[in-house]
Amino acid sequence: MIKQENDSFNKGLNRVLPIHHEAVRDEIIHQLGLKNVVSYSVRRAGYVHYSPAERRCIEEVFAKYGVPSSDVWGEEQIYTCVKRHRTL
Repeated sequence: MIKQENDSFNKGLNRVLPIHHEAVRDEIIHQLGLKNVVSYSVRRAGYVHYSPAERRCIEEVFAKYGVPSSDVWGEEQIYTCVKRHRTL
């Protein structure tokens, strides 16, 4: 598989509050009819070329969270808050 930077929607995911990442994921999985989270991850990373209809669906999901279509596509590192527990 060849990764296409302009087919990644990591940029859009970074513009959504981390608390909403799971909801965005679930909506995209539902809208595109994906079977599992792995399929979503491959698409999120930009390894799949989208049809115009799929691009519109993804952009509409991000629009619900205040992300304009111009800020959805592109490669960026995903920033999320991860709690780390100290072990004694």
